[in-house]
Amino acid sequence: LNVYNEFPLDHVLIANETKKDKWLQKILSYMQHGWPDKLERSLLNVYAQHQDLEFVDGCLLYQDRVVVPYSLQKQILKLLHRNHSGITKIKQLARRTVYWFGMNCDIESFVKSCHVCCQMNVVPKQVPHSPWIPTTKPFARIHADFSPGAPSSTPLS
Repeated sequence: LNVYNEFPLDHVLIANETKKDKWLQKILSYMQHGWPDKLERSLLNVYAQHQDLEFVDGCLLYQDRVVVPYSLQKQILKLLHRNHSGITKIKQLARRTVYWFGMNCDIESFVKSCHVCCQMNVVPKQVPHSPWIPTTKPFARIHADFSPGAPSSTPLS
């Protein structure tokens, strides 16, 4: 499983936790023995994606990404978040390596609840736009743009 090279996952641990996860075991059972005509509500999204699922070395994979058992999701979130790189970058890393149903929402909640990330992402208050007072005569107000490093102008001849 090549996803383990990019992200430090112990596939033996994931395989063992997959065996203990009743929900994942139900999915594996359906993959091996066929999907029923009527599914419980929690499995409807899984069935919609079931053709992208495979079982390799005791681990369930979705589009070549490890499906993380519930018991390991918090640990994986901490690993993904260790650099406090923000929601977007964490999602990008996660989407290359791991998967679980509801992962995007879990990442957002985890990062939004991080004290360090909240301090780093303080958005400055926006100053309300204050329009200029209209003038009545031409050249009553002159504006100048300052651009360091701009070429100097030469006087008109």
